[in-house]
Amino acid sequence: MIGTALFGGAFDPFHNGHQAMIARTKALPFIENVVLIPTHIPPHKDAIMTPFSHRKAMLERAAKKEGCRISWIEMERHSPSWTVDTVRQFEQENPGIPFYYLIGSDSYYQLHTWKSPRDLLDMISFIVVNREKSADPDRAKAYLDRYFSKDDWHRFYFIDDEAVDVASRDIRAERRANQDISQWVPDYIVRYIEENGAYD
Repeated sequence: MIGTALFGGAFDPFHNGHQAMIARTKALPFIENVVLIPTHIPPHKDAIMTPFSHRKAMLERAAKKEGCRISWIEMERHSPSWTVDTVRQFEQENPGIPFYYLIGSDSYYQLHTWKSPRDLLDMISFIVVNREKSADPDRAKAYLDRYFSKDDWHRFYFIDDEAVDVASRDIRAERRANQDISQWVPDYIVRYIEENGAYD
C-alpha cells in the first residue's frame, strides 16, 4: 500500500540536504506524500532557535516548491517534540495509512537515545538517507544488533545515494558572518533570508 513519509526537524533553515532527502524519498514507489513537521521544542538540541515566524515562512516556501505538505502538530504542543508522540498521533488520526519516518544516517545511529525507541520501531518503518561519504551496511546492522534486534532490520529502508552533507548550524554561522550560503540553500530560501534578515 502506498504510504506517507513524515519528515521532522527544526528546518532552521531548510537547506539542500533536506531538499535532496525529499526528492529521493518522493521517488520511492511506495511513497505518495512527504509531510514536513517543524519541531517546536527539540529534546536533543539547543532549544533556542530562530523565531517561529521566520521558520514558518521559509518552510511554507519549501513545501510549495518541493511539493510537500506541512503539519504543525508539534508546534501545537507546549512540551518537547518527541517523535514517538508525533507518530502515535498521526496513526491515531489516520487509521489505515502506512507511515514511514524519514531520517538521515546520522540520526539513525542515535535512535537508541530517542524517547521510547522500542515503541517507535513497533509503530513505524524508517527511510534512512545516507549522509556519509560511503554507506556501510555492516556498521548499520551492527548498530541495530547492539541496541535493538536483527529482526528489526525489515523496518528500515536505506537510500545509499551520494550524500548531501549540510548542517543548519554551519549555514547560520556563515550567514551571520556575512558569508555566501547559496551553495547550501535553495535560492528561494536565500532570497527570504536576505530580504527578511532571518539570521542577521
